[in-house]
Amino acid sequence: MSQSPAPAPAPETAPRRVFVIGATGTIGRATVRALLRRGHEVVCLVRPRAGVGGALTPADSAQLLPGATLRVGDVADAASLARDGFRGERFDVLVSCLASRTGAPADAWAIDHRAHVLALDAARQAGVTQVVLLSAICVQKPLLAFQHAKLAFEQHLIESGLNYSIVRATAFFKSLSGQVERV
Repeated sequence: MSQSPAPAPAPETAPRRVFVIGATGTIGRATVRALLRRGHEVVCLVRPRAGVGGALTPADSAQLLPGATLRVGDVADAASLARDGFRGERFDVLVSCLASRTGAPADAWAIDHRAHVLALDAARQAGVTQVVLLSAICVQKPLLAFQHAKLAFEQHLIESGLNYSIVRATAFFKSLSGQVERV
């Protein structure tokens, strides 16, 4: 009696060069840590004053993201994305955990839509072929400006021709994160 051979194990994913925006937020930091644990080279574009109320300096951001390469720039400025972020280098993947801070209409369209469009354009110039976008579950029934802005960029990404994953996560409340760690 013959047996069929055991299936071959899935090949390990080769380390990739990953450009991350929105890295200093709670989910962004967790994403960067996970990418680094898997052996990827991670480059993060952070603001000169990141975090709630702009309290984080670049040195503070570096402490939050050990192992990642940090570059300081403005994700809402095409020239800064190219000059300070991608720097003419090649990348495989763009990961965005970026979100507007207030959700107010002007902020939402500036960050949740326009900054993402600019980042996608810069990423394409850097050779990126895959995009992972953290969106939000609440866009399924859009009522607010930030939901419409996120949906507009999702559509732009879908039409880009790049490989993409859109993760519509449920709400993650920072106040719960301390409780989870204690448990």
